[in-house]
Amino acid sequence: PQIHLNWAAFEERRERLEVAREALDHIDRGMPGLIAITLRRAGIERRSGNMAEGGNILKKAVEDSSEKETRGFWAVKYVNYLLYLVKDLEAAKTFLREEIEKNSKERQLF
Repeated sequence: PQIHLNWAAFEERRERLEVAREALDHIDRGMPGLIAITLRRAGIERRSGNMAEGGNILKKAVEDSSEKETRGFWAVKYVNYLLYLVKDLEAAKTFLREEIEKNSKERQLF
C-alpha cells in the first residue's frame, strides 16, 4: 500500500487529483479498511476544497467500523473534522452525543 500512498501524494502535488483519487481507490478496493488510505482520501478532498466529501469519507468509516475501538477512533476523527475544519459546532456535538449513546463505555469518546 505504501507505493500507492506515495503515488497519490506525487499526483496530488502535480495537481492531478483524479489520478490521486484513483490510486487510493484502487488500494482501498484491494485492502478495504486501511486507516492510512481513508485518512489520505479525506485529506485530498479537504485540500481540494471539497469539505463535504471529506466529511462523508470519515462518516462512512465510522458507519463501516465493526469493532468498538475502531468506531471510537473514527468518531473522534469525524468530530474533529466537523469542529476544526468545517467549523460546525452543532453538528459535531450532535454526532458525538449520538455516538456516546450508542457506545457509552468507549473511552475515546470522552
